[in-house]
Amino acid sequence: MAYYLLTPLLASGSPFIHVQKEATFIPAAPVADITQSTLVQDKVLYYHIGDIEYFTPYQNPSHTLFAYTNALQWSPSFEPIAVLSIPFGPSEGVITDQHIRPLVQSYLEQDDVLASKWFKTVYLRLTMDDDAKASFEEQRVPLDTSVLTYMNEELGMSKLIFDQGLYLNCHGLDSTCSSPGFSLVYLPSALKTNEQIIAGPYLAHRRDGDKEIDLFPVSRLYSDTYHTFVMGVYPLNDGKGTYKPLDRVDDRGRRLIAVPSKLYALESNKSLAGVRTAIKDIYDIRGLRTTAGSRAYGAWKGIADETAPSIEILQEGGAVIVGKTKLAQWVMWKT
Repeated sequence: MAYYLLTPLLASGSPFIHVQKEATFIPAAPVADITQSTLVQDKVLYYHIGDIEYFTPYQNPSHTLFAYTNALQWSPSFEPIAVLSIPFGPSEGVITDQHIRPLVQSYLEQDDVLASKWFKTVYLRLTMDDDAKASFEEQRVPLDTSVLTYMNEELGMSKLIFDQGLYLNCHGLDSTCSSPGFSLVYLPSALKTNEQIIAGPYLAHRRDGDKEIDLFPVSRLYSDTYHTFVMGVYPLNDGKGTYKPLDRVDDRGRRLIAVPSKLYALESNKSLAGVRTAIKDIYDIRGLRTTAGSRAYGAWKGIADETAPSIEILQEGGAVIVGKTKLAQWVMWKT
């Protein structure tokens, strides 16, 4: 597999890194190829990473990365990637493993979707408050090689991507810089738009013949053990608030419910940010069928083309809708 290897400009005394074109080496660990064990159906992916089953719709990406060069050398298959948002204050001079270790640990403790196997490819981005931005202005923040050592040796990372706010701090002949054993990629402009990429796990996919890399959201699949749900649902991210039913069951015939990463709501200040919510099947949600406990009613009413105002209030508050739940026919009894 060919990579663009980034090497430090030690001769000039600069700590910045440049692209050494057409460099080829074998990374420390192979990049996971999702397509080898994936069920592709209706532009959604069902796949396992480790012993966890995941789900990703790939109609509309959450974010798109720009690669002005072909430095990423991304395969056209889907590749797991973990995005880390590093909080950085004005009094801090360099990012070390002491910043990254507690960050990774907190992500794993807070989220049931992200797992250690997602760290094969890592994208690092900075989050700064206004004071830090004023202190650094247009300067870039140095990344100590202890970060690379930790992520490679303890997390099994094989590819590291920097955003435009970071550079690798190489002083002297550090073997981690001169022969890292994994690929380092610097993106001079990380995003297609001015929005900030959100921390969490994603599936990355490069369009054939294109320099843009789409990041698609990831959900973990749970079995509906108590048969509570009429259907699991997922958003299309089409800008219209449209949902689709998740038509899949486990090996015992129980419906599977997709729950997205909690990290996607980590930086939100909404009152219900990231709260996973099930809706009784008497409320309309755009793109879904409302049955009120009756198949006949559901067939007559058809697919909803708008969402009930009460549900929109929940969505505006940050609630994450994961499914519709059962109730007595015509809502004639408490459930």
